[in-house]
Amino acid sequence: MCNYAINSGRPVYAIEPISWNVAKIAEGVRANVDRGWANPDFVDKNFHLYHAAAGPKFMSLVNITRPSDSAGHFDASSLSRKALSQEDIVTEHIPMLTVDSIIPENKNVGAVKIDVQGHEFGVLLGMKKILGREVGYPKYVFYEDDKHVTELAGYKHGECEAFLKSFGYHCYNTIGGDKECRKG
Repeated sequence: MCNYAINSGRPVYAIEPISWNVAKIAEGVRANVDRGWANPDFVDKNFHLYHAAAGPKFMSLVNITRPSDSAGHFDASSLSRKALSQEDIVTEHIPMLTVDSIIPENKNVGAVKIDVQGHEFGVLLGMKKILGREVGYPKYVFYEDDKHVTELAGYKHGECEAFLKSFGYHCYNTIGGDKECRKG
């Protein structure tokens, strides 16, 4: 999604908790610049990659659980051990940021994609200011909606949709049961 947004000329703010994924995202963006598919000046000013977890509040250090390197490189990680099915896991220690804390107030937000293994509601709580904007709010919010994983992470299924509806969003199921929410 980062490379698509950059190649379409849109600013990108990405929060990624896993070190290996941070490196791969940066490598992909660099490859787009090297191939001439992305303007290097635009990327320097408009691509913001944070090695952190997104959540409801700032914390200087949180534990993120992910499959071990011996299991292969996966994008599945979670703040809750219970939300991952892999047996062989490791823990990384990283900061937690809110989306509200990294997006400038004058920056319009087109779309938000949340994929955090059951902690989607926590991310939404950390972006109340952006969701409540009169202008420049995200037109689309996409998030994973897995009842089992959400409950394993300690949240209630349906909280995300109810929260987004309180900001004027209308949510729809997508293929695979995830949600696409639209406003405006």
